[in-house]
This record gives sequence, structure tokens and C-alpha cells, in this order.
Amino acid sequence: MSRTSSRSRLLAVAASLLVLGSLAACRTELLTGLSQRQANEAIALLQRHDIEAEKKELGKGRFKVEVGSGDFPDAVSLLDRHGLPRRDDQSIADLFPTDSLVNSPAAERARLISGIEHRLEQTIQSIERVLSARVHISYPLSERSYAGQPMHASVMVTYDGPLDDAILIQRLKQLLKNSFDALSYDNISVVVFQASEMPQAPPAHSPKHWSAAWRWVPVALLAIVAMAVPGVLFWRRRVRAKRGAS
Repeated sequence: MSRTSSRSRLLAVAASLLVLGSLAACRTELLTGLSQRQANEAIALLQRHDIEAEKKELGKGRFKVEVGSGDFPDAVSLLDRHGLPRRDDQSIADLFPTDSLVNSPAAERARLISGIEHRLEQTIQSIERVLSARVHISYPLSERSYAGQPMHASVMVTYDGPLDDAILIQRLKQLLKNSFDALSYDNISVVVFQASEMPQAPPAHSPKHWSAAWRWVPVALLAIVAMAVPGVLFWRRRVRAKRGAS
């Protein structure tokens, strides 16, 4: 076998391992344009369920989250069930910028109530085990319809884990009642749902736990081959030189 043939075969093996390593280490963008809080929540949830995830900075306070291509379907399903990513927190200054134009008192009232709804959602989502919350407050479309009309509020909450529905509903009603003087306790509707049962993270000895490590096996083999090629070629030259000398 000629020197050129041996070298070509070794290079072909190295190239094949490089392709395998690239495929094994391939990552897919799962989420993008996230705030740091949103990215951290997603990373924490994925890692709790044994899905390896990586956060990368995009600049201007925005981030993206990447996972392995093989984990992508499970990651999407997991985030969807937990209502992530949540909407960014907004302050009153964000909701009502100083340069905004208000068309009418009714429009101003609608924007104010919308802002209050959003702030209440943020407060409810800070409760332990609450995954997502939606709050809707009734408001009149005109000054005429506003007079004498009682205020109504409705809340929809999704939670995870063991919680007493009755106690949760009572506390949510209390929270809304104390947020509005004109809101009657009887005019508050609360609906709660328990999130779908999530599979437990696999034990440490399971194949999935080691999947991330096995992805790098081809890369390690490639590195070994790359380091071995010069030595093999040098050894073959020495063997040929000795044979020629004899």
C-alpha cells in the first residue's frame, strides 16, 4: 500500500468522524428574544426535567435558549404545559409612556384597567405553584354605560402540584376584592386548572441522562484520530526507511 493511499484512508476516517461529531453536537434554537428572567425560567424548567439547555446573549438585554435537536420536541411540549415563557413584567411607566396620546377619558380608563389586569396577573403568578394567570375586569365602553353598573372580575389560573382548589379560589377572590373598592365579592369569578401531569426526570443511570455525554463520543474519537495520524505516518516512514536500508 502506498504512502498516499494510507494517508487518504486516514483522512477519510477523520472526516467521517468530524461529520458524526458535528451531527451529534447539533443544537437547535428553542426560544429567542427573551428577557433574562424568561430565559432563566425556561433553563431551570428544562434542566429539572433532564433536558440540557444553553442560554446565549443576543445583546440589548435579550437572550435565546438552545437545546439538542433530539430534545427539541420534548422541550417544546414541556414549556407549553408550564406556560413558558411568561410575558415580560411591565411597569406603569411602560404601560403609560409620557409621550403617549390619550384620545378620550374612556380610552384612558380602558388603558388603566388593562394595566391593572396585567399587574394583577404578575402578582398571582408570583404565588408558589401558579404557572399562569389571566385577569379580566369589566369596564364600560362609554360614560353613560358606566353610571350605576357594577364591576365584575374574572380570573383563570393554571397551577402545578398539590393545591387545595377551594383555598386557592378564596385567596384569589380576596386579592381582587382588596384591589378594587367598588368590586363586590359575589361579582368575582375564579376558575382554576391543574396542569397536565409531567413525567418525572429520569434517574441518573437512564440512557437519556447520558445522552448528552454520548453525543461527544464521536468528537472525542475524532480528536484521538487527529492526534494519532502524525504518529502513524511517522512510524510508517521509519519502517520503510529501515526496510530500504536493509
